[in-house]
Amino acid sequence: MNNTWVSIDECHSKFYDLEKLGIDTPWPMDTFEYEFKLLPAVSRDTLKGFLHNTIPEGFSILALHAKASVLLEQATVYAATTSQLQQVPSDTSSIHEFERLEALIEQMKGHFPLLDETGLTSSEEETLLITKMMVHAATIKLHLPSVVRNGTLSLQQALSAATKIVILTRDFQPSHSIHVDPIVGVVWTTACEALIREVLRTASHPARHNSSEGQTLLHTLSSHMTRVSHNNEFLSKVPPFALAVIDLTNPLDFLLKRIRTRYPAIPQW
Repeated sequence: MNNTWVSIDECHSKFYDLEKLGIDTPWPMDTFEYEFKLLPAVSRDTLKGFLHNTIPEGFSILALHAKASVLLEQATVYAATTSQLQQVPSDTSSIHEFERLEALIEQMKGHFPLLDETGLTSSEEETLLITKMMVHAATIKLHLPSVVRNGTLSLQQALSAATKIVILTRDFQPSHSIHVDPIVGVVWTTACEALIREVLRTASHPARHNSSEGQTLLHTLSSHMTRVSHNNEFLSKVPPFALAVIDLTNPLDFLLKRIRTRYPAIPQW
């Protein structure tokens, strides 16, 4: 939950520092492992071991989902720190942090082809799909602020991740409204921001670029966000006190309004 709120607020954690917090609770295991009372091989420094790639544990669907939320949180904090500095830091520590997070994200992506070949339940497939989208969103969060420093490479990485989120979104059909993971709103918003930047960039050079593909992907995402939020019974039931604060009909509208406010030059989509 903390990782989700950090991703929404786009700021540092209000509760703890993942790097310094000593969490020994093991990663969640597969159901059959609990049924056979199999204990995890390691139960110490769970988050530190993952973030520093020293303890290779936790490969169940739920564990990967939890790890993906950690990566998204870490990439969000990196992006927020960079934004506050008004420029991409070029010091050694910042570059090391960027490379460390990028390596963890790419390593996580390497697990997906193997999982796609295993027999998963519909619920596990849904969780894996959201996990994939979170990891791609982490790529966007990490690379967008680094476009100035890394140029075309970071831009291509962010756009590729946004495109993959759109492709995965087409398969997103939650089995029940109550099971919708709220992080999908953050993921879609993150992808929209990458696509908006590309549309605006290509629009400023019409002779050299064609922005139609970016506009099509952006329209696909925004339409899906609107459809899910309006048709989903769970998302549409916003508490009255929340409406008094954000003055919106549902959570996804809040995220849509955010990116439209940030990018007023974008055509209506």
